[in-house]
Amino acid sequence: EIDTATTFIAADNEFERVPEWTLSGAVSREFPISGDRGMVIPRIDWSYTSDFFNDSFNTPVIATADYHLVNASLTWRSPSEKYTLVLGGRNLGDEHYLLTGDIGDAFQSAEGILDRGRQFYITGRINFN
Repeated sequence: EIDTATTFIAADNEFERVPEWTLSGAVSREFPISGDRGMVIPRIDWSYTSDFFNDSFNTPVIATADYHLVNASLTWRSPSEKYTLVLGGRNLGDEHYLLTGDIGDAFQSAEGILDRGRQFYITGRINFN
């Protein structure tokens, strides 16, 4: 129940930061390297998030538009599984979208945090078990 007189939020407003749709899928496969040199694992994943509002007033200027993300990685794992090395990329399509936003009513200001865009990374792991 919403008291629209005190909150100024319309009863039919959408929930904040809740997209109507989120979808995702991923594909990966392990390939042994000949000569017992470990395993290579390519992976690609995709996700979709529909548009959503970042505040309960449903302010359009800080709404997040729908976006698609594609990430990929290539993993090498040693035969003993003691060592792992991963090369990858996030947001390969370089989507620019608003992660979150806020309206400052007192000063009539709007602010938002944007996604970083395309990113690449290298990670390594040593298993001490």
